[in-house]
Amino acid sequence: MDTSHVLASLAQLERCHRRHDDVMEGLLAAARRLAAGRPDTGDVDTVHDAVAYFKRSITRHFLDEEGSLFPRLSTRRPELAEQLASLSAEHPSQVALQNQIGELAAKLDGDSRQGAGKSLLEVAERLEVAHRTHVAREDHLFSLAAEALTADDDAGIIAEMETRRDRRNEDGHHGQPAPRRPRADTLAGTPKAIRAPDPKAKPKKQAKPAAKKPAAVKKPAAKAASKRSAAKKSSSKKKPASKKRR
Repeated sequence: MDTSHVLASLAQLERCHRRHDDVMEGLLAAARRLAAGRPDTGDVDTVHDAVAYFKRSITRHFLDEEGSLFPRLSTRRPELAEQLASLSAEHPSQVALQNQIGELAAKLDGDSRQGAGKSLLEVAERLEVAHRTHVAREDHLFSLAAEALTADDDAGIIAEMETRRDRRNEDGHHGQPAPRRPRADTLAGTPKAIRAPDPKAKPKKQAKPAAKKPAAVKKPAAKAASKRSAAKKSSSKKKPASKKRR
């Protein structure tokens, strides 16, 4: 039973293959015109776009295969382990060719554009052959994976693929993702407003407001003056002196 239509991970990997086919076709056409000394206006940009695509998408695509798809498929179908290892071993040589194309692309803006174009065409043709044979083997492998992988495998692969990329699709449709808040490396660097509450943390007791001391009641000035006057009169009275005996 063909279940490839329900495996989102394989569908995304296949879209990347088809996008890779298109990029290689455009790169070869531009390289041929540059090598012949009759480039079109956008050929240099096409080469630079291909180099950017290799660095951005193909590097992640290889990691998707080696880090997520191949290990699960090897577990489900152990007899494919040798073939999977062979496919993984082909990735570094393709990356090396892509890097060479990047180095040659940097020379296309100089005076020796046609010479750089000839070297570019040579490397691009080698990469195209390697890509074509490699992807043909992987496309066949994906048909086997569709029957071997489970829904849990598919969900796990998709989740891991999402950690390797932003919200842009691998098929070349690059939407503008919403700006994301930079992730803090430590909790101390995370703004308090976006930290998740700790369920184990005890709620802090709110401090009771300090009781205000009652204001001292001031005695009326008239009463205070009256008391002072009475005290003076009392102290001014002297006891009568006793009579001396004759």
